[in-house]
Amino acid sequence: MIDNYKFYMQQYPKNGVIQPIKDLEVDFIGLKYSKLMGIDKYGKIKNIYIESYPESSELRVWIPEIITRDNPEIELTLYFVGVNRRSVYHQFVQYISGSKLYYWDNCRNRKVAILLTEPVEPSDDKLYGSTPYITASFKFTNLDGQSEQSI
Repeated sequence: MIDNYKFYMQQYPKNGVIQPIKDLEVDFIGLKYSKLMGIDKYGKIKNIYIESYPESSELRVWIPEIITRDNPEIELTLYFVGVNRRSVYHQFVQYISGSKLYYWDNCRNRKVAILLTEPVEPSDDKLYGSTPYITASFKFTNLDGQSEQSI
């Protein structure tokens, strides 16, 4: 059983150059993972064709060799904790903006290609005990319509 979960992102290669892998909680000091919704979701299949005819109760179906899917939403919720929480939040938003990304973790062992598609607005500063933090949810589009097994 793994008790030290890790959460990773990597930007797609730029000009043929592989981009570094980011361990979210290590490379963005003060970022804390909260939850991820939608990584196991499969988009609706969009390239199977079904025809029905009034003279028959049987449907005609065409199924291609490669299935394509709609692109469901994935929502990542993070906390930004500590004195530099705003700075780390802005660094993270800059990292994920305008780039296709891979996300994966060693919790679910799933990898997904994503793109930030919705506006981001953090919560106001909150206090938990004496620790200030910001909560932010990031909505991404799943670029392949599904996730795949990660190593």
